[in-house]
Amino acid sequence: MKIITVNPSSEAYGLIADSALNLPGRPVFLPDIPEVAEWKASFFLAVKICRLGKTIKEKFAHRYFDRISLAMRLTPVGPDGNTIGAIASVSDFALTLGEWTEIPTEEFSIIANSQTVHMSGCREIISRSIENLSRIATLKIGDIILLPIELPAVPVAIGDRFEGSIAGSHIFSCRIR
Repeated sequence: MKIITVNPSSEAYGLIADSALNLPGRPVFLPDIPEVAEWKASFFLAVKICRLGKTIKEKFAHRYFDRISLAMRLTPVGPDGNTIGAIASVSDFALTLGEWTEIPTEEFSIIANSQTVHMSGCREIISRSIENLSRIATLKIGDIILLPIELPAVPVAIGDRFEGSIAGSHIFSCRIR
């Protein structure tokens, strides 16, 4: 299984270690890493791949995904205010997924930590990302693609609680310890 971050606007990709995945409903423990001045939470639309594929055309990409979720990724920030990318990609349990749900057929809202973003053209963005990504990597059943959503990263502290929903269905809850 691969966990791949995709930025559709710049076609930038990144890999996250599978050990970074935290199961739904489990608390997140902030690691004590001396180089990290603070942790921030970023939210993503997670897409689950349901078929094996390589070099997938956009018009056929809808066959390769069937579920979405909300994901929260902890991002470490150094004393200089810059993200420490290497730590972000390999920190155990730094990525929390909500429950998987069907993809709404129409425009829908995502609520994460009391902030709302409206999603339209979601299937097209996912399909385009799958086409671009499948040119350089084989997509396998169970792979997860993370697409950024337009919510600002928020500071994280022990005791915080994050919740989220897609199209009115509560799918995500996470405590920080």
